Amino acid sequence: MPGSLSLAPLLVLVGNTPPNIEYANAPRPLTRLDMLRFARRLVEQQAVQQLAVIRRWIADE
Repeated sequence: MPGSLSLAPLLVLVGNTPPNIEYANAPRPLTRLDMLRFARRLVEQQAVQQLAVIRRWIADE
């Protein structure tokens, strides 16, 4: 299906041990909670985008 969501990146984010991700502008290493909050925001954003796609498909019918 076009525009389908993939959960593979989320599995990396919510695994048992957080990946060692470092950013130049990060004041501290990301915690598991930071990554979970980021994953939640990402899923919410993707859900909104997918709903817009589905609304367009419905309108086209």
